[in-house]
Amino acid sequence: MANFYLGQIFGKKEEAKKLIIKHAVESRRLIKIIKDDHIRVRAVCTGFKPDFEVDDGGVHTSKGKKTKDKGASEQIEEDPNISLKAVQGQFRRKYGVSVHKMKAYRAKMKAKKKVEGDYKEQYSLLREYAAELVDKNPALNRDLHGLDGAFMKGTFPGQMLTAVGLDSNNGIYPVCYAIVESESNNSWTWFLELMSEDLEIGSNSRFTFMSDRQKGLLQAIQTLFPCDEHIYCLRHIHENMKLAGYRGRAISDVMINNMCEVYNGKIVEGRDRPIISALEYVREYLMRSIVTVLGIIDKWDGLLTPRATELFATIQNQVNHYNVQWNGGDLYEVSGKPTDPRVVNLALKTCS
Repeated sequence: MANFYLGQIFGKKEEAKKLIIKHAVESRRLIKIIKDDHIRVRAVCTGFKPDFEVDDGGVHTSKGKKTKDKGASEQIEEDPNISLKAVQGQFRRKYGVSVHKMKAYRAKMKAKKKVEGDYKEQYSLLREYAAELVDKNPALNRDLHGLDGAFMKGTFPGQMLTAVGLDSNNGIYPVCYAIVESESNNSWTWFLELMSEDLEIGSNSRFTFMSDRQKGLLQAIQTLFPCDEHIYCLRHIHENMKLAGYRGRAISDVMINNMCEVYNGKIVEGRDRPIISALEYVREYLMRSIVTVLGIIDKWDGLLTPRATELFATIQNQVNHYNVQWNGGDLYEVSGKPTDPRVVNLALKTCS
C-alpha cells in the first residue's frame, strides 16, 4: 500500500503523481489531481468508490482512465516469462479484480515488448546495429571452426548460423554468428563469404570445418574452400550407424561437434526474442565469457594455459614408454609401446 506522511519529500513531481495514482488504485478511491504546475501537485479524494477494470495497459476506473496504475505491468516487465496464471493472481491479490486469460496474455505481451523490443520494428534497425558492431569489434582468426545452425523461436521463423572455434585453453570461442531465413546453400554461402572476408580466409586456405552435415553447408564449403578439410561430428555419425544396426561406442574429443551444441545451449533463452534483442543477448553472453577467461588468465602463473599444461603433464608421463634415437639432421626414430617405430621429422613436423 502506498503511504504518505507529513513532510514527505519527492525527487520529482512525477514521483508524487505516481504514488497518488498507486494509492488511488490500492485504496479503491477516486482521487482527482486538481492542481498540477511546475511547483506543486494538489489532489483530493472525491469520496467516490469506483469499480476498477483492467486492460493490457494497466488498471483504471470504469468511469475513465484518469486514475491508471501500471504497477502490475511493471512487475511483468521484471519477469517477462511469468506464467499467465501468475499474472492473473497478481491482479487479483493487488487490486481485487479478476482478469480474463486473454487480457493477462495481452498485458504480458505488451510488457515483454517494452522490455525486449518489437519483432517488426527491430528489423528496420539492423543496418545501424550491424554498423555499430563492425565499428566496435576487431577480427580474429582460428584454424578449426565448428559450424551449426539453431532455430529461432520467436514470432518470425529463422535460423541462427554460428561458427565456433577453440581458444588456447580448449574452451569454446564463438567466432561469428548471423540470423538467416533458413538453412540452405544460399544462406550458408552468404555466411561463409562474410566470415572468410572478415578472417581473411582465401579459397586456398587450409582450415578445417566441422559440422553435422547441415542442409546446403557441404556444397557451400566445397565451392568457397575447395582446399579446406570438412569433417563430420562423430556422435551424429554414430547415431546413424546405430540406426543401421551398429552397437559400438563413439569416443573422441574435438571430433565431436559439442562445442557448437554447448554454445547453442548458452543462448537458447535469447533465441525467442526480437532480432536485435536476440543478437544483443548473444553479444552480452560473449562479453561475459571473455571477461571470465581474462580473469582465469590473470590468476594463472604458468607459461602455458591450464589445459595445455595438463596435456603436457600427460605426455610427460607417457615418455617413459618410448626410446628416441637421432638419425642425423632433423630426423629421429621413436620406438616403444604402444606403437611400432616411427620417424619424426622436426623440420617438416611429420611422423611416419
